[in-house]
Amino acid sequence: MGIAFKAVRILFIVCIIVFAVGCAFQTRMIFPAEKLPPGATFALGEGGEEVNLRTGDGVTLSAIRYRKFNSPRVILYFHGNAGSLASWRFVMDDLEYLRTDMILVDYRGYGKSGGKISEKGLYLDAEAVYAYARSLGYADGDIIVYGRSIGTGIAVDVARGKPLAGLILESPYASLCGMIYREYWFMLPFLYLDYSLNSCAKMPEIKAPVLILHGTQDGTIPFKYGKALYECHDGPKTLVAIEGGGHNDLDRFPEKRRALEAFLGAGGKGP
Repeated sequence: MGIAFKAVRILFIVCIIVFAVGCAFQTRMIFPAEKLPPGATFALGEGGEEVNLRTGDGVTLSAIRYRKFNSPRVILYFHGNAGSLASWRFVMDDLEYLRTDMILVDYRGYGKSGGKISEKGLYLDAEAVYAYARSLGYADGDIIVYGRSIGTGIAVDVARGKPLAGLILESPYASLCGMIYREYWFMLPFLYLDYSLNSCAKMPEIKAPVLILHGTQDGTIPFKYGKALYECHDGPKTLVAIEGGGHNDLDRFPEKRRALEAFLGAGGKGP
């Protein structure tokens, strides 16, 4: 009885410690944002300009607009969880072959953007990018939403109910909380996790054709979670499994370029 009581007490103490640490550091662990000084500038190439966006709750966001090609369409790009626009600005170079204009944004708490990270706030950030694109004259049929990694959950949310040209999801998950519960159960996330980012539950509201790109050897967000998201959607969709692809190296595989060119070359209506 004494040993059992001690074991229960130790387990209780461990749970309290995990709960305290999880509450205090979960945002930092999930969103390891890079902060930049307000005066920082980006070395932008041809057609790039820095812009500030205002969210519905009054947060100022740092963003970059690229219009090198004066394309009739625009990609709204929602980046992964690490870094800032200091490094993510190179996405435009990586996707230059698409010859499509682009808007990239640093979420609240990232780069030079103000505010503090929260799930609701991230969705407001995405809506601010969408509203900015519409203010520039892009119709829904001219807008392609592109999310990568953590950004896929944000991309899915902003795409809901909008007849967009396309929704591209690179290395996505069906539900962030579901993945964390399965992959990191030993950290007892069910005790403290504040972030859901449940893309699967929102897929029935997606009106745009969907392209999912996922590496079969992704060690950060395993391929099975991208496949699960694909199965959540009943509309026009394409899943491209990039054999041997990891989480950060899909640009090295020609399959990614072929899939994107086919998807966007058909006006975002699928290959």
